[in-house]
Amino acid sequence: MIVVLSVNAQKAENKIKESEVPEAVKKAFAAKHPGMKALKWELDNGKYEVDFKNGLPDGKAGKAKYIAVFSPEGKWLITGTELKKKDVPKKIMDHIAGSEYKDWKFNQARSVETAEVPKEIIVEVEKGDDDTMLYYDVDGNFLRAKKE
Repeated sequence: MIVVLSVNAQKAENKIKESEVPEAVKKAFAAKHPGMKALKWELDNGKYEVDFKNGLPDGKAGKAKYIAVFSPEGKWLITGTELKKKDVPKKIMDHIAGSEYKDWKFNQARSVETAEVPKEIIVEVEKGDDDTMLYYDVDGNFLRAKKE
């Protein structure tokens, strides 16, 4: 499921109107992320994806953009946010610099959470036609690599 977020982010957008989103999905979004306002809804591979920003006390949207994915029945699957390279923890960047991926191009990074994993940081690196996702725990410890 974690890969769903990064894969969906790369696909062509399948925007839908909020009125086309099932009530169960809208209710699940409101329960999981109270006070947040949906900026955009998409339907990708049968799953509902919502873009939103973190709310600030003055009612204005914050800078961080989040994406959450729900099943058509309203089951929350994943929430994530993109990280700028400068925001990736130093321990992770040091690990990459000392690994077999040191000469690979940094493509993108995300912080994600699912029901099974409270928080992971995923860094996508590429070299030529090879794309690999590097998974780290919240403390920056390397967990696994998965070739895409």
